[in-house]
Amino acid sequence: LSRFFKEKTNENFGEYITKTKMEIALKMLQNPNVKVYEVSKKLGFDDPNYFSNWFKKYSGQSIKSYRENILNKKQRED
Repeated sequence: LSRFFKEKTNENFGEYITKTKMEIALKMLQNPNVKVYEVSKKLGFDDPNYFSNWFKKYSGQSIKSYRENILNKKQRED
C-alpha cells in the first residue's frame, strides 16, 4: 500500500499526513481566538511544544510570527 501511495502521489504516506495536518493548522491558526494547544490536540499532537516545532519546520516561522503576519495582512486589507 505504501509503495502504491508513493507511486501515485510522489510522496510517502507520513509526509502526506504531516503536510495535511500542517495545512489544517495554518487555517485554524488564522483565528486569534483559537488556542495553540487546542489546534495541537485536534491534530493529534499531545504536546503543544512538539506541535510548535513541527509547525516551524513546515512553515518556516513560529506560530506567533505566523499569526502576526496574518493579522497585519488582514489589517491592510481592511
